[in-house]
Amino acid sequence: MMQVVLLLLGVAVSHAGRTCYKTLMDKSGDSITASKGNSIGTVDVQDVMIIEMTVSIGVLNSSPSELWESVLHIGNTNSERYPGIWFHSAAGTEGNLDGFTLSYGTTSNWNPWQDITAAGNKFTNNQVVSYKSIQTQDRLTIIQDGQTLYDGAWNPHPLASAVNVYVGDPWYEPADITITNLMIKTEESCSKTRRGEPIVGYLNSGESSGQTVTLTCKRGINAIAAIYGANCRRGDQGSLPGGERQDGPMKEECYGKTSCDYTIDHTEIGDPCSGTVKDFYYAYTCTGNKYGVNVGSLGISEASGQSFTISCEGDDMVIKVADAIYGLNCQITPRVCGASAGLAYGTSASPLDVTDDLKTECNGKSSCTYNINHGKLGDPCSCVVKDYVYTYQCVPPRLVTMDEYEDMEADIDDIVDYELVVAHGIEEGQVNMMTLFINQTSIYVKAVVIFVGLLAVYGLYKLFADKLKNKLNSNGEYQRLLNQV
Repeated sequence: MMQVVLLLLGVAVSHAGRTCYKTLMDKSGDSITASKGNSIGTVDVQDVMIIEMTVSIGVLNSSPSELWESVLHIGNTNSERYPGIWFHSAAGTEGNLDGFTLSYGTTSNWNPWQDITAAGNKFTNNQVVSYKSIQTQDRLTIIQDGQTLYDGAWNPHPLASAVNVYVGDPWYEPADITITNLMIKTEESCSKTRRGEPIVGYLNSGESSGQTVTLTCKRGINAIAAIYGANCRRGDQGSLPGGERQDGPMKEECYGKTSCDYTIDHTEIGDPCSGTVKDFYYAYTCTGNKYGVNVGSLGISEASGQSFTISCEGDDMVIKVADAIYGLNCQITPRVCGASAGLAYGTSASPLDVTDDLKTECNGKSSCTYNINHGKLGDPCSCVVKDYVYTYQCVPPRLVTMDEYEDMEADIDDIVDYELVVAHGIEEGQVNMMTLFINQTSIYVKAVVIFVGLLAVYGLYKLFADKLKNKLNSNGEYQRLLNQV
């Protein structure tokens, strides 16, 4: 009721200090049985990682010759454990290792482990266990069947993008379990959260074909663009030219959905360079951002020293850069110099985010030619021939500086159009509800609100009229006036 009154009065509404949760993976409606190497998608490892799931155990120690059986593993390699969860062969026997054994990797130790069950409460065959863990950069909490089994200090963990989630990892035999109600989330502030901008992701830790990415939008996925094999080199053989957009199947699979798991398949989209381990780069927008999205790449030879031109057609449309990465392929392309030249994987180095430099050069222009220079940008992986990928939109000039206005309330933001936010100068974490009502609300909602408003005005009129009448009667004035007629 208070929100309606505020809307009618045009009062600015703001909320602060709350914590919201961003879903990284939602498999709550799926029943997933563990099998070896069973990747169910990817997530980005954040500062806060929250895992919730229900584990239905079949037979403990179902592979008697194995010391460990895999339950859940977040990581692209065995030494990436964010976390890894297993059963030990001793699971089900009272004492240490009688339940879940977990390893939550840190920046200083890839394998710090905990064996977790309540004292005197060993796991049994056909048991159903509710599990939740909360990992921050300084603490780990593990809750099982509503009971906190561990809550203590924990060293910081590394951040990573596009990390596989396995129910049954590739390195150990799978446990005889089925997982339901799986949710992986992170925390974010509700008071100021960015909306409307293109969302960018990539795969770059191994061959992308066969891996799965997850796209999510509260109100539906809109424009999609993707490049498979930006790192393909001159002379590589394949069915497609390297660095070309291959996003048709992804659009068909994901457009309009609020959540979409898309598996890259080179037999479906084409192979730009067979025999080469290829990266995958994609960007998409959500409903409310109506300006489409463009991606591009340079990778036929070393990107540094090359230039590219981006431009926007149409009246009064200019460039707005969303993302730029130099060396996306650092981890998958062989070195060309040094003692390790020719190795299948170049380096463990992360790609370099060079978005700000491209923004400085191109934002607000209708056409822009950009020169890539590793002397200016830095070199993320020396001795590796690096690619360069980028994302941009063509928007009206007033939207180029949208960063000044895009910090908005999460609950209000669900009804705010991308362009409307900037056009009406919404800032400081506040939204004027009357502005939204006039400019965006549907005609049906407007009619209902106006009708309710008129009823309220009529009700106030009746209230004061009745009070006036009662007052006149009590003083005898009303009857006296009648007698004079």
